[in-house]
Amino acid sequence: MINRLFAFIVFITLVVTGIFIWFSSGHNHNNDFTIPFYLSALSVLVFRILTDLQTKKIVFATIIGVILALIIKIIIDWQFDPTSHNLFPFEIMIELFFISIASFIGATIGFIYRKIRESKFFGNR
Repeated sequence: MINRLFAFIVFITLVVTGIFIWFSSGHNHNNDFTIPFYLSALSVLVFRILTDLQTKKIVFATIIGVILALIIKIIIDWQFDPTSHNLFPFEIMIELFFISIASFIGATIGFIYRKIRESKFFGNR
């Protein structure tokens, strides 16, 4: 069951992030880093709140999904202009760095939310 949930998180992150960066207007690169940053933080937060999967697995699945979406974006862009991503390994490494930060932010907010929800603040005993 955990492997299916992990694959589901990778798939959802890939599709949601992909929709926003694959269909960017004119294949310009103004959304290659900002939208995946926000979406990865949001997806880690949502999956951290909704599932009981370990945080490191949620973060890792989200990072895999976003990086796969970026690789597909690079392949799509190569079809239009073969010289547009001549430094793609660096793009992937930069994206990996920023997505890791965003995932950590989402996991931290999800952790704080769960602690508040489990406390007596909401009347749970």
